Amino acid sequence: MIITEDTQRPYDVDYDFSDITIKAETWMPAIQYMFKKTLDVPGHVIEVGCYKGGVALRLAKILKEEEISKRVYALDTFEGFVFDDPSGGPMKVGAYSDIEGGEYDIIQLSGKLGLDVEPWAGDCRETLKSATLRNKKYSFAWIDVDFNCLITEAFFDIEKNMHKDGIIGIDDIGRPECPGAELALHNILKEGKWEIALFDKLSLQVFLRRKR
Repeated sequence: MIITEDTQRPYDVDYDFSDITIKAETWMPAIQYMFKKTLDVPGHVIEVGCYKGGVALRLAKILKEEEISKRVYALDTFEGFVFDDPSGGPMKVGAYSDIEGGEYDIIQLSGKLGLDVEPWAGDCRETLKSATLRNKKYSFAWIDVDFNCLITEAFFDIEKNMHKDGIIGIDDIGRPECPGAELALHNILKEGKWEIALFDKLSLQVFLRRKR
């Protein structure tokens, strides 16, 4: 489904996130809509590029309300980008560096609300290959790391452990500040194993599933 107008949006899921004081730095309705389709799919949830943790906490809140036992792994450097965008975009070293120590805020708030969120600090290309994460099975992934090299490597690492009915979402497709996101999507689709389940061109979010 390709969405180009607001009237085409089918999102009908709504949860109360008023107790989550950390802002979600992206548009949530499409994420919630696609995430809910994977609630019965075996496997945990992973977010790569969680920034301050707003999305990860909201996904965990949905799991709690639906009484589903899954963990949300929230990955970030928690110190911003450590190199410039290789695709030539404007993101430079230090972008999003206002989150140092953010993993502790995630731990504190998730503990207070009884949410199962586990933050991981470091370069996602390394943390995803850790003994713990490389052996986890996933049902849903959200990738928001802007750079082609990070998105592509994260996607193919997660793909190895993604359930056949799982969904992987990528943010910032077509955003001028993030030219690498569109390049990464092209690389992924070129492999021929994944197809677009939903592309909301208004929010610049795409969700992929394995080809049927």
